[in-house]
Amino acid sequence: MKIEGKHRYNSSFGPCGHAYELVAIVPQPLDARMFDMETIDKPVGRIIEKKDNNYFVKVICPKCYQDNTIEHEN
Repeated sequence: MKIEGKHRYNSSFGPCGHAYELVAIVPQPLDARMFDMETIDKPVGRIIEKKDNNYFVKVICPKCYQDNTIEHEN
C-alpha cells in the first residue's frame, strides 16, 4: 500500500513553509501471495510508528532538509 499526500513543512527551527507531495510505502506481509509494485516519484517518507489506524510518517523537506513527522489516518 502506498500513502500519498501534500504537506506544507512547518518547522520550529525556521520559516520554511515549502509545500511538497510525499509518498510512503506500507510494508506488505511476507506471506502475501502477490506483492504490489509501487512507483516512487516524490520525496519518500519513512513509517516510524503505527498506532490503531494511524501511521506516523517521517519525511525530509526537499528545500530546507529538516525532518518532519506527519500523521496519516488509514
